[in-house]
Amino acid sequence: MSVQGIVWLIAVICAVAIFVATTVWIILRGIRLYRTVRDIEMPVHDALESVSEPVRKPAPTGDPATLSAARVARAEVKQARKVNKQRRLNAAHDRWASYDLVAPRQ
Repeated sequence: MSVQGIVWLIAVICAVAIFVATTVWIILRGIRLYRTVRDIEMPVHDALESVSEPVRKPAPTGDPATLSAARVARAEVKQARKVNKQRRLNAAHDRWASYDLVAPRQ
């Protein structure tokens, strides 16, 4: 076997070894990332306050006072939901930041 053939053989063996090592490294990093994400404790229910609409909505009337009160009540419910959603998002962000998965909030 010539010198050039031996050099090519060594190059191919090194390339295969590098490919196998890289593949194994990627698989192990993926397993590590999966275990890290799996071990994060996510509460079943994150809501701090529950805001629910009445089971039965009042029938529409032509009375402007009733309509206005319904609009105000609906706006209050929407605002409370928005506040609770933001509170849950902030709590989740802080929890993920404690695991160094995201940057801490400013």
